[in-house]
Amino acid sequence: MTTEALSLPPVNGARRVYSALYSPVESDTWIDNPLIEALPPVMTDDEFIKRIRHSPPYSPEMREHPNHRRLMYIQKVLQFFMPMEKHLLLYQRFARIIRDGYMARNPIYDLGWSHLHQQVEHISEKLKYGIEPYEPPSALGFALIGLGGTGKTVGVRNVLRTYPKVLIHRDYTDSLGRTHRLMRTQIVFLKLDCPNDGTLKSLCLNFFKEVDRLLGQQRYYKEYGFNGTRQRTATEMLPDMASVAALHSIGLLIIDEIQSLSKQKSGGQQQMLQWFTELVNTIKLPVVLVGTPKADEVLNSAFWQMRRNAGQGEGHWPRMAPDEEWERFLLSMWRYQFIKQPSSPVEIKNREGQIVKRVPRDLSEMLYNESQGIADFAVKMFMISQERAINSGLERLTPELIQQVAKEAFGKARVILQAIKDNDPKVLAQVDDVKFDLERAREKGNIRPSHVQGEAPPPAPPPKAAPTEPRLPESGVLTPLLPPLVKDALASGLNGAQGLRDAGYICSPTEFGL
Repeated sequence: MTTEALSLPPVNGARRVYSALYSPVESDTWIDNPLIEALPPVMTDDEFIKRIRHSPPYSPEMREHPNHRRLMYIQKVLQFFMPMEKHLLLYQRFARIIRDGYMARNPIYDLGWSHLHQQVEHISEKLKYGIEPYEPPSALGFALIGLGGTGKTVGVRNVLRTYPKVLIHRDYTDSLGRTHRLMRTQIVFLKLDCPNDGTLKSLCLNFFKEVDRLLGQQRYYKEYGFNGTRQRTATEMLPDMASVAALHSIGLLIIDEIQSLSKQKSGGQQQMLQWFTELVNTIKLPVVLVGTPKADEVLNSAFWQMRRNAGQGEGHWPRMAPDEEWERFLLSMWRYQFIKQPSSPVEIKNREGQIVKRVPRDLSEMLYNESQGIADFAVKMFMISQERAINSGLERLTPELIQQVAKEAFGKARVILQAIKDNDPKVLAQVDDVKFDLERAREKGNIRPSHVQGEAPPPAPPPKAAPTEPRLPESGVLTPLLPPLVKDALASGLNGAQGLRDAGYICSPTEFGL
């Protein structure tokens, strides 16, 4: 019996540790790969939405309970989860990259059994022409970037709920009826948060600590994290991370709050980028980086890194727009009213002429204007507005109450939210995360409209005039154009590059297909 067999963790449903059960796969390229066949079948869109939706217990009678109990009930709104289109897209991407990442790490292939009959048939061709076995390209990962509070971490966590954490393999029978003794543990996904000290070394230590936690042991953290009493460096630990990832068939590595990594403490921007490249190339597993727009400063500072981060298309996680998605989100949340005079949804005709339910327009507009479509703020404003309504005896929601709560309970954040609404460069320049996000949206031409549904959109800005060509005045001396533009931009609270961009002298690389 191998060392791996002796260390197999016990089955524990509470910790999402299960014995591997094999089922038919959706693609011929995944046949005879126990790591893929043990995964849950890929769900349809409807199955995914049904499985992932979470609605805390609720009944209308709870609105008649005493105040002190209703004040406890309002916390339920923090627990509900309504899947949206971006969650479905994230599920589809995870399903693809986990399976494709396992194609290059088939344990049966490692034992010399996989596609043996095919190898025998083509052995003469391989010998004749010296053709080496096909090696799949590096596993595709991507970066998921969005404003704080838009639900990135919550979305990732809920999509991962559709997978077991650890699968225990013992015996596997392939499509030709042969039995293989695997005796290994498969960690389907590993999610890490960036360390508080912002160093790559601490991130490596967290990797070993999380693997130990999933396997119910205390081994790798001590064995690979330290050399005696000295903590090893990130470069020293990287080969051992690769070994552990291979040994336990880790299917997906997710690193959250990536913006917390410090360029100074991690040895500089180039070293960080090179380290992440080595992480993907050496460990041979998909890596998903999650963070706020501040992470763009590092992750997209080089074109080769942009290419890696866009392995499944750019994963920009936007705030909600005042459209159908926002209305569905509000309607799902609206049932969790525990005030005595709840606001009931109204029936209206949508653009297709269908009768649908909607939250009253005045409340929907005010909540959007104050939260700017950021789910975390919208939910908390809705909850605290109920707290005020119960404690004051008002017992109903009004636009004025929501606005008052936004001013008093979210004062500092409200300044930024209103600056987002007004696109105020002077205020937004003080907050790196928001500034990066708006610049990204502006370059892509998809800044969300600030008007609410049903209102006429604001007039489109006049077309930008082409940059004026410098002309020689009668004196024959060429008058410089760029310095005054930079000076005007700085006086308006913008940086010089933004002033030149607005004047048309700097263009986004996307205009050239990059």
